[in-house]
Amino acid sequence: MPRIVPDTWRIGINLDYFSTPITPDLVLKVVNVSSKALDTAINIGGAANLTGKGIAAVLTSENAADEKSLDNPTKVSPTTAPVAFSGTSWRHSFPANSFSVQGLKTKPSHASAY
Repeated sequence: MPRIVPDTWRIGINLDYFSTPITPDLVLKVVNVSSKALDTAINIGGAANLTGKGIAAVLTSENAADEKSLDNPTKVSPTTAPVAFSGTSWRHSFPANSFSVQGLKTKPSHASAY
């Protein structure tokens, strides 16, 4: 199972992480409950078939207590952006008060695990 090790994990910042192999891609989910952006080291050493490309969806707001409403339906809305990286280790800054999902593309495998 790939392992992601954020730098801030060692000093007790409120950062949680998960990775789940789904279909031929790797999905990285990160929750940053801190009021500050977290520059994080990501290391997915067991995923040698990454292409270096993907897409990120980020849900964030300046205030952790913000909510959508009928008066302001876009107050808390997801944004998407391409993700580019090299190899299996890189740095990424996760915004304050955010939930990020990164779909990381993998190269097709000739062998199936199913």
